[in-house]
Amino acid sequence: MWQRFFSPPAGRSLLYHAATPLSMITPDGSGQVTHPDILYFAHGWRGYPYWMVITPYPFMDESEENPCIFTSMDGLAWQIPPGNNNPLVMTPERGFHADPDLLYHPQLDELWLYYLHTVRHEGQWLKRLRSDDGCHWQSAESILRVDYHQIRSPALLWWRGKIWLWSVNMTLGRRLEVRHSNDGFHWTPPQTVYCSLPNHTPSHVDVMALGEDGPLAMVIQATPKAGGANPLFFRISEDGLHWQGGNAPLLAAEDGPLWSRQTLYRATMAPWKGHYGLWYGGRAGGGINHMAMTPFALKNYVPERVPPCPPL
Repeated sequence: MWQRFFSPPAGRSLLYHAATPLSMITPDGSGQVTHPDILYFAHGWRGYPYWMVITPYPFMDESEENPCIFTSMDGLAWQIPPGNNNPLVMTPERGFHADPDLLYHPQLDELWLYYLHTVRHEGQWLKRLRSDDGCHWQSAESILRVDYHQIRSPALLWWRGKIWLWSVNMTLGRRLEVRHSNDGFHWTPPQTVYCSLPNHTPSHVDVMALGEDGPLAMVIQATPKAGGANPLFFRISEDGLHWQGGNAPLLAAEDGPLWSRQTLYRATMAPWKGHYGLWYGGRAGGGINHMAMTPFALKNYVPERVPPCPPL
């Protein structure tokens, strides 16, 4: 089991790199994917503990970057849920789709899938799909319209009775922001989030709650100010506004195998076999994109606040 992972050389990474990426079936047939987001249900949801949204990204072709839905029993072997046809939305006439994120609404017992529709230098639209079974999805709704590059990598979470939306504002020096909503449609103005990343700026983020009332964990794909490959950092917060963490990355591309040596991409976390797993995107030369998983002993980072991991 653990032979699929290998220890990094004397480098910066805190975690083991995945030796090989996971196998995925994509509508274009390439198997290349990026920007995963995973929800875990301890007792399953519609028959599966793991639900994931991800986009194809063959050779960095943004026209294929349309959200696709997958399920898994173990977090490693992924399949299209019965009755689904990927992608869930087709390529728009103008612009492109990107950056999907899944939200579970506990009061409605629904999956809400958010994603961005971007028209370069014109604007961005945050859109939402809803489903009560993961197979049949309502038509896309336009939720929020902002100027170009004001939202990157929306990360949504139901936490403490409301919906939180973290994202990166690229027009303000890559500033991390958060919005709130009671219905997932109407949002408060963005609020600046404090998150120190020495010599880096945030690029793509994901957030999960460690237990029903927190704390919160964030995985950040960060861009080095001096240039170079993007590493992944881990941060923790008690209030969703102030985030703390160390200077060493969870994973650094230069320590990894060839499939992810060019750069690392957006990552997501979920419980896995009594610990946690980190699913992350990586890129090889030639713009080849894949996703892999590595185990993450979260108690090594926040031992006094991490509740027992729910069973698989």
